[in-house]
Amino acid sequence: MKMDEKCPNGLLCQAEEALLKKDGKRAMLLAGQVLDLDERCVTAWLIAMKSFQLLLPIEEYRASNEIDCAKYAIRFAGPREKYQVRQQVYRFFLNKIIEVLRRDEEVLADGRSVVSFYQRTVYFHASKAPELTMKEDRPVVEAVMSSFIYCRELFDFIPDSAVKKSAGLNHMAAQAAGQWQRTCGYLEMRFELYHRTLSQETVESCLKQYARFLRAVRNREELMKKAAPYNIYRLDQEAFISQEQGSECSG
Repeated sequence: MKMDEKCPNGLLCQAEEALLKKDGKRAMLLAGQVLDLDERCVTAWLIAMKSFQLLLPIEEYRASNEIDCAKYAIRFAGPREKYQVRQQVYRFFLNKIIEVLRRDEEVLADGRSVVSFYQRTVYFHASKAPELTMKEDRPVVEAVMSSFIYCRELFDFIPDSAVKKSAGLNHMAAQAAGQWQRTCGYLEMRFELYHRTLSQETVESCLKQYARFLRAVRNREELMKKAAPYNIYRLDQEAFISQEQGSECSG
């Protein structure tokens, strides 16, 4: 039996059309109606998975939403379709990671409001200006950090074996790693706007995640040698990729 042969085709077509029109609310509603009739409808689970990004603002993204739908889609796919469904899920997740990190980069790069606040504050409270500006900017930084968690959790769903076997996924994982580096670099620059720097713990965390993105990428050692713009403590970057390779072997 082919994938979704029993699914209510009328509702499914409407749901797919709503998704194409970026009407997440309608797409999710219709996908839900399909799943009420047939919970094994793989396409409905995939539509639901892709609808969350259209329903929620980026600061409310939760990886569990997409991951739960992905699990059901993969579970209910037939033996012949399972590989195709997995690839669709993994590509969607990688694209989403790149998109979110690129959006973070844009937000962090726009420091006009931060600079303006700092300049106003330093005029009246010179010694306290960095601390007050950092406090003012905290919601932006916290939103970015929250999106980092979202990206990590989506990426952890993708098996290293899938990335290694697929040239396309391998390339996308490298893209995600590169975007991670740029975004973390802008995070450090953001801190510099109010005369602060990332803590060593944060820099280590960023380098560790970079190594995690690269763990199954073919030219990971070469990429890891390039100095990260935020590695202000000059940590040994290649040690992080070695740790990740050790984690892969022990896993």
